[in-house]
Amino acid sequence: MGKPASFIIDVEDNQNHTWQGKITWVQAGRTVPFRSALELMDLMDSVVQANPDADQVLSSASGREVFKKEERA
Repeated sequence: MGKPASFIIDVEDNQNHTWQGKITWVQAGRTVPFRSALELMDLMDSVVQANPDADQVLSSASGREVFKKEERA
């Protein structure tokens, strides 16, 4: 398991009996939208299960690239 992760979750809407909004991974300063509560959980799980320094690209179940670490010069 990777390092502990903190998230800010902004639920902006509730359609089709599920949540839509944005999630921010605090440590990396990355924000991505989510379209369902299940996708939200997948996004959080991808961060928690990732490499501790998060150098790899994390993908949600829908295949979108999320929380990608920026290249450092």
